[in-house]
Amino acid sequence: MTLTSNREDETIGLERTRIDDHLQAAALTLPLGGLVTLVYFAGFSRFGASELPWKITASATFLAITVLVCHYFLNRRARRLIWEGVAAMFALVPTWLLMGSCWLFYFIFAPMPHWLKWITLVPCALGTVYWLRIVWKDYARDVDRLHLVQRLYRFDEQRILYPGADSDMIVATLRQRNPFIWLPVWAISLAPLIGALALSSIEHFESPSGPHMVFLVLSFFSFPMSLWMLAYFGLRTVYFHVYLPFKLEAQTKKKVILAP
Repeated sequence: MTLTSNREDETIGLERTRIDDHLQAAALTLPLGGLVTLVYFAGFSRFGASELPWKITASATFLAITVLVCHYFLNRRARRLIWEGVAAMFALVPTWLLMGSCWLFYFIFAPMPHWLKWITLVPCALGTVYWLRIVWKDYARDVDRLHLVQRLYRFDEQRILYPGADSDMIVATLRQRNPFIWLPVWAISLAPLIGALALSSIEHFESPSGPHMVFLVLSFFSFPMSLWMLAYFGLRTVYFHVYLPFKLEAQTKKKVILAP
């Protein structure tokens, strides 16, 4: 039995998994992070505001690349699912920065009254936390209702296997809530903010002061995009690649391994 298990371990170690693509993912991360860094550099330079936005995106991109490269070399043979999940979270950062971060950076760093920042950021932050809490409960219900632990993970004597392609396909078919139906609500909430900004700081909309309208439009779309990405890429990875494996390892004292 031990000899058979060792041979299976060697076979899994030789088979290709998504970890083998992390060097390519790191290379793809660079242009994504570079693009958003360039956009924020150009946009916030026109505002004459802080240089922190583009410095933050550049640093986050560099960190994501570093984590992916280190993970490739440190976990390529061991294939621990927990560490693969952590690396996947960092890989998501540049994409989220490009598609879902505009609302956050704009209302934090763009020149506008502080009260306007607070009445926008606080509801959006609380709404994000509430949204993620709902989706987390959805995942917990699906695990119990659909018996996902037995379907996603294969239990051997020596370890627990997570067949990446098949299991991720099952997870991808789970019911998803649609944050984009919140767009009318987001528009209603944003309209008075635009009016308040126009009335209290009308000079901000003049061309020399910066691209406020461009960032407002991007914020309109990036907020629901942020909710969707955080829930169905970020939180899903945390739940099925980090939280559940950690829980299973604690219960069984067996390592959860990523399989092809």
